[in-house]
Amino acid sequence: MNERPGKVLYGLLFCAVLPGLLLAWTRATKDAVEWSAPDGVWPWAGWVMASMGFALLLVAMRDLWEYGKGLPMNAFPPKFLVQQGAYALFVHPIYVGAVIMVLGFALGTRSSSGLYLVSPVFTLCCWALVQGYERDAIRSRFGERTHQVLFSLPGDHSGPASLTKRMAVAVLVFAPWLFAYELLIHVGPAHDAIDTFLPCERGRTVLSWAEPFYALTYPFVFLVPFVITSSRLLRGFALDALWAMGLGLFLQAVLPFMAEPLTFIGGEDLLSKAIRTERASDGPAAAFPSFHVIWAFVATIAYARKWPGARAWLWITGMAISWSCLATGAHSLADVLAAILVCCAVARRTWIAEQVHGACERIANSWAEWHFGPVRIISHGLYAGLGGAVCIAVAAATGAAPWPILFITVCGVIAAALWGQFVEGSPRLLRPFGFYGSVLGVAIGAGIAHFAGVLPVGRSLVALALAAPWMQLVGRFRCLVQGCCHGYPVNGRGGIVYLNDHTRACAISNLKGVPIHNTQLYSMCSNMLMGMVLWRLAWSGMSHTLIIGLYLILSGIARFVEEHYRGEAQTMIAGGLRLYQWVALATVLFGMLVTCLPSTSFAPEPLLGLDTWIASALGGVIAAFAMGGDLPRSHMRFSRLSG
Repeated sequence: MNERPGKVLYGLLFCAVLPGLLLAWTRATKDAVEWSAPDGVWPWAGWVMASMGFALLLVAMRDLWEYGKGLPMNAFPPKFLVQQGAYALFVHPIYVGAVIMVLGFALGTRSSSGLYLVSPVFTLCCWALVQGYERDAIRSRFGERTHQVLFSLPGDHSGPASLTKRMAVAVLVFAPWLFAYELLIHVGPAHDAIDTFLPCERGRTVLSWAEPFYALTYPFVFLVPFVITSSRLLRGFALDALWAMGLGLFLQAVLPFMAEPLTFIGGEDLLSKAIRTERASDGPAAAFPSFHVIWAFVATIAYARKWPGARAWLWITGMAISWSCLATGAHSLADVLAAILVCCAVARRTWIAEQVHGACERIANSWAEWHFGPVRIISHGLYAGLGGAVCIAVAAATGAAPWPILFITVCGVIAAALWGQFVEGSPRLLRPFGFYGSVLGVAIGAGIAHFAGVLPVGRSLVALALAAPWMQLVGRFRCLVQGCCHGYPVNGRGGIVYLNDHTRACAISNLKGVPIHNTQLYSMCSNMLMGMVLWRLAWSGMSHTLIIGLYLILSGIARFVEEHYRGEAQTMIAGGLRLYQWVALATVLFGMLVTCLPSTSFAPEPLLGLDTWIASALGGVIAAFAMGGDLPRSHMRFSRLSG
């Protein structure tokens, strides 16, 4: 078969259509993002980044052609695994170069939408393509990688790490954090930000002599990759730092907190000047949790692993730095305590993950049922009911009238049942539900409510976009018990085991006793993150269409990755992707289109009266019976939820 037409079309898609789409999206959403892009040296740095990213992208493509004997096309992969050139620096240099180029272009042109909307979404899409397809495709084609790239985690061995590798770890850890942190400082606190300083703290005296301890953070942290020579210890530091950085920056971005430093006048002595200089380059944003404290304890843990005999002195140093954040008036007590909690969570992340997976496995095998004549009530219906009630309550918290939302939600439940029955099929007369069917049902219900004059379509859809992540987070507990939306077998740790024959993982997919990916938990986590981001944007006054579109985009990206790890036997596969991965891609594109539509700013106006609680309870009962009640002895279509 002649592959040339396919290669030409693929090349046009990624070299012409995709860049044109990103540029068009940036221009169409230029008024949708209110935050300004930074000026000063930032645009010049942006053009440097764009040039470096473009150069990396071109070099990586040449390396694929020269060493891999192929083109940079997933549909037409190279013949050989490339380990030279750009592929000795990064595992996926084309995506890294593309992300740096897009981000640099946005900075260079001072495009707010390009910087805060297009670049992050593009980065997430590249990550999703790797996690949801390319990584395993490369592994299945070429086997496990035997080489370690420069900009990656050090090897898990006791040997020494080279100076070059330690420098690479420093760049890998500190450069992304510094960029994101300074960007948060530039954006500044939200208009409704809450000051974390308690009234009693405002009377504190700033101690200028504590500044040396505060400034000690910088060399104390920066020297870690150069002092620690063991590859295993350096890997531990990098993992701790990346987890702490991700969690800390996310909380700083989505939580409406700020910390205006305590008033300080001081004199003309060196320490007073140092405090004023630091404050001039900082700001009240990005303070909760305090990264001074986070970095201090991440470094302390790394040093303590190298020198266990000096552990006490190292911890005293970390605590002294934390105290200096309070003594210099730079941070509130809440900032410091939040940072300590972040560090504890990072240090105990393996134990936390094990506890969460253990709890999920217990819930997954908690199936119970009660019979009332011909009717059977299954325990997982409780979670479906709770999810339905949460959906209506959260939607009402945005200002949407509860009764129209109840009607729209019921439309979503009906459409989800129809989708599951006719798209996936049900040879055993079961009653599956399809998420994308519910999306269509909600859209239809919102249209009916709009034309009936009871609730504007924009108000209803933005309310449900803000409610949907929390509804699905709760609803995934039903999936755990039902055994639907389950994963495929895992290699190693992190899976859950189904033992109950009623669950679909056992009855349909024949995975009883086999450790499988906990895809329901993956979905819960992505929905929690998504829900927090969307609510932060809502309370920041972003437009209706931006919030709705971003929900579609983020849910599509998350579903693309999640679907890759699912192991349901009935899901069709086409073109190397599962059916719902293609649907997820379409959802992302449609979400981009929605963000381009003109709209007014969204202003939540909570409606939490008696009507809201009655409608929420009724919606919960309807969802609970629809997804947790059936007629097990009936042979009618839609009659049974399980065999």
